[in-house]
Amino acid sequence: MGQYDVLDFLKNKRAYTDEYFTVRDIEKGMQSIGFSNGVIKGVNHDLRRLALFNSIQYRGVGIWNHKKLFRAKKS
Repeated sequence: MGQYDVLDFLKNKRAYTDEYFTVRDIEKGMQSIGFSNGVIKGVNHDLRRLALFNSIQYRGVGIWNHKKLFRAKKS
């Protein structure tokens, strides 16, 4: 269920904005709408799997303070 929850969350965010989100932003957003800790703790792994299977867009920013950013694909 976790990957589908994360993908749905990102699709809802993409409908409003074209921004990329960090793992921490996604975790906080999902927690604020009521997801359980079981889903929240697996968000990082779910995002990496979705990016691996080319279901979401991914990019890295920064050299010394490298961050990975994610967003859903435009439908």
